[in-house]
Amino acid sequence: AGWSPARENTVTKNATYTAKWSANANTTYNVVYHYQVGGAYSDENAVTIPFQGETDTTARVVDEGATPTTARAGYVFDDSQNNVLSGNIAGDGGLTLHVYFKQQFSVTYKPGSHGTFTETTTTGLNYGDPTPAAPANATTGQIGYHFTGWNAAEGTTAGTATADVVYEAQWAPNSYTMTFDANGGTGAMDPQQFTYDTEQKINKNTFTREGYAFDGWTDDAGNVYTDEQVVKNLVSDNNGTVALHARWVADWTGFDAKGFRVVYDGQPHFIAVDGTLSSDTVTYTAATAATAGE
Repeated sequence: AGWSPARENTVTKNATYTAKWSANANTTYNVVYHYQVGGAYSDENAVTIPFQGETDTTARVVDEGATPTTARAGYVFDDSQNNVLSGNIAGDGGLTLHVYFKQQFSVTYKPGSHGTFTETTTTGLNYGDPTPAAPANATTGQIGYHFTGWNAAEGTTAGTATADVVYEAQWAPNSYTMTFDANGGTGAMDPQQFTYDTEQKINKNTFTREGYAFDGWTDDAGNVYTDEQVVKNLVSDNNGTVALHARWVADWTGFDAKGFRVVYDGQPHFIAVDGTLSSDTVTYTAATAATAGE
């Protein structure tokens, strides 16, 4: 800066002085950072930051604008837009650079309280990208439970990515039905509903059988249950069924053996006596007496 040649303090001859100029080191230029919101760019979501540099030198957006003052969580550089990442710093401060950042989203699937899959997260999703599929076994729960949807409030997953989302699998305990078979008796008992992982008392028996006493229940696998026994988790399948069959033993209540002797062989039998006996000793065995049904 100054004059060339150096200017004399007094006039002693004809002289021509040419002004000398040096570039300003603090010339202003602007960088506009455009942030995508809802899949679109708008001036409302743009941030303009002034910088200074030397006139007639090249200004560059450092690392595509990811400087400490402009970095924003959840965004990455969008190279599909009309970015202006460098330019000559004009002396009038008219240079404006533009850099665009697009939103990035993540989708997480959590197994919830009774899921069997491992939590998974997909990152780097653009606005409008298809929502990643849930793990292959996402709807398979622990024994006794069935899948009812994702998140109590939503129920299903969105078709496209529009925000960071955590989907947690929802589960409900399976229900099953208990049916009752009189197994030779009379009467009727309605089926009883049970819920997995919940203790519940078997309904009281209302079947009767003439000459027999009720002796509990047995299921198709041979398991035995007492009347009104508290049970849990007899069936794991949703809407499954367990059938209980009444067990009967001979009822000796009120039997009068006066005048003859009964030799009991240890097995349950029903003895019907009608009329008079021809002798004072009557022996009943499994081969000659009616055997009670199980």
